[in-house]
Amino acid sequence: MYSNVDSLLSKRHELDLLLNSLETKPQIIALTEVNHKNMDIKYEVYELSIPGYIMHHNIQNKGERGVVIYVSSDLESIYT
Repeated sequence: MYSNVDSLLSKRHELDLLLNSLETKPQIIALTEVNHKNMDIKYEVYELSIPGYIMHHNIQNKGERGVVIYVSSDLESIYT
């Protein structure tokens, strides 16, 4: 599953509702533009975690919008 979220914090509730409504959970979820355009919004990385998924991200890079990839914990994933 892929989406350009344009701020994951503002869309997190929608993502949770979607995942809870699916009969089969996606094995991989890729989200782009995770950070809000207004970089003054503060949050902790753990706030973006999803139970049952391993999160790989680059959202700590200052000045970038960020990408998050969630991989089902049933799969082996390595971030290098």
